[in-house]
Amino acid sequence: MKCLCYYREKIENKISGSFLFNKPPKFDFYPEDTHCHNDLLPLYVLKTEPRKVITLQIGIFKARETVKVCKNCGRSYRSKQLCRLVAPSCNFGYDVLVYVGNAIFLHHLPDLVIVEQLSRKNIHISASEIAYLGKKFIAYLTLAHRNSAARIKNAMSSNGGYILHLNATYEEDSPLLMCGVDSIMQIVLGNVKMRSEKSDTIIPFLHDIKDLFGQPLALVHDMSAGIIKAVGKVFPNTLDFICHFHFLRDIGKDLLEKEYGHIRKRLTHHGITSILYRRMHSLKLKVNDKWQLIDLVKSEQQPSLQYRACA
Repeated sequence: MKCLCYYREKIENKISGSFLFNKPPKFDFYPEDTHCHNDLLPLYVLKTEPRKVITLQIGIFKARETVKVCKNCGRSYRSKQLCRLVAPSCNFGYDVLVYVGNAIFLHHLPDLVIVEQLSRKNIHISASEIAYLGKKFIAYLTLAHRNSAARIKNAMSSNGGYILHLNATYEEDSPLLMCGVDSIMQIVLGNVKMRSEKSDTIIPFLHDIKDLFGQPLALVHDMSAGIIKAVGKVFPNTLDFICHFHFLRDIGKDLLEKEYGHIRKRLTHHGITSILYRRMHSLKLKVNDKWQLIDLVKSEQQPSLQYRACA
């Protein structure tokens, strides 16, 4: 079965556009507009920009783009056809950007594995470029998310409204990551990095969510004093609930802290903690090699949830 999957992938790659040409072809791109949109005057050639473009759809090709300008207002015009494939002054196409973003944030693949996958598609890229495209993907996703705020709001309204679930996570000395999620549709409404969980830093974040998506039906969060104070100021007349998980966890900590410390010391004393960490690391490597397992687990956890794309 593994052999069949390998040859199927190989055949699919060979018939893709990235394998059509032995040498990168050359294409000329011109602005579709002939007159300025502002003052209707004819456009003049400003410059010609050559660059190498890399896409999954076509492969590698050399683009020579003619940029025109309006002499009156100074507005420049580019080829819309090329801009649909790749951003201005960039080399990697949008399809490569999306592939990298999905591989990193949905399949949780390491950079070197993505490099290997793309090389099989005749797309040669370095690990540092993968890391850069991952950050760029998040920036584009943020813009798409904010531009889709009205559609997300309408989808939640047609579903009866939304319940805002707030939580902040952090690791050691890293900044806090405050996240707001609709508990009904499981849509992330916003997130932001903060230096602390004080109310003054949380209030602007809550105002932003309120401006974009309106008043929630209710709020759910932990017992942080900063969150409680911020919620009281931004959503004073909205139902407010303490998360059961955080409530029970804090009770368990108060009641069982002594026993938990004893168990932790015994695990460390007998070397069990290090064994568990090694086992976790080995399982993580296996899952990275078989990233389809992650999608399978997600589908089994939420079999009935079907969402429409909002971006």
